[in-house]
Amino acid sequence: MDGSDAAEKVELAAEGPAAPEPGTGSGRRSRRKRQVRARTGAIKQLRKDELRLGAQLYPVRDYDRPRTRAECLHTERPCPFVGCKHHLYLDVSARGGIKFNFPDLEVWELAENGALDVAERPGGVTLEEVGAIMNLTRERIRQLEALGLQRLEEAGLRDLLHEGRRRATGGRRRPCPVAEEPDEAEAEVDVAAGDE
Repeated sequence: MDGSDAAEKVELAAEGPAAPEPGTGSGRRSRRKRQVRARTGAIKQLRKDELRLGAQLYPVRDYDRPRTRAECLHTERPCPFVGCKHHLYLDVSARGGIKFNFPDLEVWELAENGALDVAERPGGVTLEEVGAIMNLTRERIRQLEALGLQRLEEAGLRDLLHEGRRRATGGRRRPCPVAEEPDEAEAEVDVAAGDE
């Protein structure tokens, strides 16, 4: 291998991997709006010298971090507190794994950076919008929605669920099969129709 071959490899590596052709691979087209997927790193994989360097570069400080949503409303945007569980930049698992939802962006480059800000949008949010905000596919958002609705049902919070549906914008979201319960009038009509 001569010097020109090595230089070509360095140039190709600097350019990064070539983007895959749409529709190739498994034969399906992705509904994902972004091509960069979230990346997870385990805290156990960090070497001790990396941890020491991080502690030196970013010493622990006593920040005036908001404790309630009311305090959070008055902080600067984009929110600098990526350690907050409602921040969209990263997620921390129970085992200590860190998932960077947008590994190609810096915190200040996110269009939305707080889940609570998104949840308080007037008119609600569609599955496509949530998928773009969280860097997940529409199908994964639908699965998470169904899981959340099931947990509300199991906790006996059906009334809360129906109240939220009444406040949501009409027609923007599909009806939820988990939350649907036939009205008494409809049940009587079905029984009467069965008698005939």
